[in-house]
Amino acid sequence: PLLVIARDNPAAFVLVKVGGIFVICMSILLLIFIPKMKYLKKWKKKSSPGSSNLSGIQVLNHPKGDELELKALSSENEQLKLAHEEDELELKLLRAENAQLKLTLS
Repeated sequence: PLLVIARDNPAAFVLVKVGGIFVICMSILLLIFIPKMKYLKKWKKKSSPGSSNLSGIQVLNHPKGDELELKALSSENEQLKLAHEEDELELKLLRAENAQLKLTLS
């Protein structure tokens, strides 16, 4: 009905058309996001206060969690350093063996 009334005035016609598009788009977006917001609100009430697990990634919200994670990562880092040193030693041995084979072949 508003489009029929505003048909003669181009500025009013564009304004009514843009307003209609805005209302349609917002109603679709609200139908999508309102249930999601309700779910998140309910989920936050159920989850523990010390941590959150949004999108499958656990985030610790207390300082002890950061310390524990730092210790675990430091331990893993030390293990990786040892493994790297072993690999370097093995590589040196293989290079020496390769050099000896080249000497025997030539």
